[in-house]
This record gives sequence, structure tokens and C-alpha cells, in this order.
Amino acid sequence: MHRKTVSVEESASHCTVPRATTTGKKQLGFRPRRILAGIFAVLFLPWFPPSTATKLSVSTGTTTTGVLKELEKSLKTPASGKRVSQRTPAEFKAHLMQHEWIYGTAGTALPTHYSDPGDLNTLEAMRNSVQQGKTALALLPQVLLLSERYLGAQVTRPKSFIAIREVARLRTREGILHAIAGNHAAAVDAYLDSVQLGVHVGKHGQLLAGMTGELCIGVGLKELDESITHLSPQQAARAAECLERLLVERSSLEQLLESERDTTQERLTSLPASNTPSGFTRIPIFRAINLLTVSNYRNAMNQKIAIVRHPDAQTATALENHFAPYDPNNAYVPDIRWVYESYTQKTGLAQGLLTRLKIQAGDKLSEKFVG
Repeated sequence: MHRKTVSVEESASHCTVPRATTTGKKQLGFRPRRILAGIFAVLFLPWFPPSTATKLSVSTGTTTTGVLKELEKSLKTPASGKRVSQRTPAEFKAHLMQHEWIYGTAGTALPTHYSDPGDLNTLEAMRNSVQQGKTALALLPQVLLLSERYLGAQVTRPKSFIAIREVARLRTREGILHAIAGNHAAAVDAYLDSVQLGVHVGKHGQLLAGMTGELCIGVGLKELDESITHLSPQQAARAAECLERLLVERSSLEQLLESERDTTQERLTSLPASNTPSGFTRIPIFRAINLLTVSNYRNAMNQKIAIVRHPDAQTATALENHFAPYDPNNAYVPDIRWVYESYTQKTGLAQGLLTRLKIQAGDKLSEKFVG
């Protein structure tokens, strides 16, 4: 029997697997962990440039800010400086005793056709309130002289809203006291000051500033009706001209909603943290979700604005929010039906009062006003 002799080279050639035959995942490096790591890097690492949403705020300078801060300071409750929630029961009781006129009903009741804007019950309470608010009332002319372009944009803090509301109440309360004393011309001037304040605050700001302005307008208009018949033709003509001018300057509901839409869109797009764009906007997955949320919000607001632009008998019903429970628009789109009804009610009231002032003015109405 003869055995075939196999050389070392031939043996190696039969045992070695050629490298060229290795293909697939191992050769190209397609491993599941690498694929998952790549997906994570693309979607979750902050490699996008920061969001560059356009800031819509207006620089107000030091004058507006300073006057508003003085107004806020003048309306603070004196004494300890503590908020009501921070006082002990003994301190709160002492405060009630010191300011019993605010909460009590002892004194001269208001005439039946007048109602205090802050629900005070007696003439003594109203007089004391005006006396305590004389510093704020002294600042009102300065506030009215501020540019409306800056005032509405500056009133963004709760303290500012409260201060504006309270000074409108004080001025209207002062007007009621003038009317009760028989000085109806001074009363009407006071009411129109509240309306003017509301018109200025409602411009160039968010919807919250606009509705604060509408609150001031309503406070002033509510008491105006009682004094119209006591005005002379000259006084009625002057009041009519002033009221019509204010109604022309007043922001339309469409303008208020557009301002709210643009301001909220800017805030949602930049995801601000301490007034600087958040790092979340650089993460692609969050950027995509954010852009989708902003797009849905803008579309929803545009639909509401389109409805308001052409009002009819069904407008209030059409403005109701019917978003799904998980829809972010539940948190971002305001109750525009309520805003529409409130704005429309004040518009009707103002137009009715303007008509009555024209009738009271008669021939004394200026040609410019008639035109």
C-alpha cells in the first residue's frame, strides 16, 4: 500500500479559509449596537444649532418701568409689608380692625343706581379708599402720558396687572363720588380716564394685557350711563369726541389674538430658560416635537382668528375649544369664546353710550366729530 505524501504547503492550503470569503456584518461592521448608538446620536444628542426665534418684545426704557414700579409701590398694603397669607391670625385680626371700613357695612349706603367697582358698601369706605390711593391717583396722569406702544408691552408681571386694575378702580371710584356730589362733568372725566388707561394697556401686548385693558374699559363705561343726562351739550360733545377717539384707538379683537399668537409662538419656539434659548432646542427629536407643537398651535389660532374676522350669530359657538385630552393646545390656546363675548359686550355698551352722548350734545357736536 502506497501513501500519498502531502507537502506542508498543500496541507496549509486545504486547512486555511480564504479571507476573501468573509462577507456580511462582520466585514462591514454592521452590528446592532452600533446601529442603535448611531440612531441615538442622531436623535438625542444636541448637535442642532440653537433656535433663533425672533424676539417680539419691545424695549421700554427707564421711564415706563420707573412709573409702573412707583405705581405698584404706592398700592402696596402698608404696616408690616407681609402678604395676607404670611400673617399670623393675630396680625390678620389687627389688620381687619384697623381697616374695618373696607369690610364692614356701617355707614351711608351707596345710592341704588351706583355700584362700587371693588364691591365697597358705603360712601365712607369709598372715601377712605380714595384717600389711601391718592398717591396712585397722582401718578395716573404720568401713566396716561406714557406711549401706548411701550405700556402694553411692559405690563407683563402680575404686580403690573394688579396695579393697573386697582388704579382704574380708584379713578372710577373717585368719579362716582364726584357724581354723587353733583359734579357729573368731573365724574365723566374720571370714567374716561379709566377707559383711556384700558385702551393704552391693551395695545402691543399679550392677550392677558389686552383683557386687563378691557377690564379697565368696562370699569369706566359701567358708571358713565348715569351721568350722561346731567351733562350740558358742550360737556356731552367733548365727552363724545373723547370716547369715539378712544374706540378708534382700541385694539380690535383680531389684533389682540394675533399678538397673543405671535408672542406665544415665539415663547414655544425658543423654549426660553432665563430669557435664553434652551439646550433642548438643539436635540433633534425635541426640536421635531417642538416644531410640530408650534405648527399645530399656530394653525389652531389662525382658525380662531379667521372666525373672529367674520363674526355672525354662530361665532361664539364656533370659538369653543374641542381639542383631544392629550392635545398640547389645551394648555396653549385660551378660551377665546369668553374673550369674544366679553369684548363684544363692552363694544355694544360703548356704542350705546356714544349714541346717547351724541343725542345729549345735540347741535353742539363739532363738525369734525360728525364727519
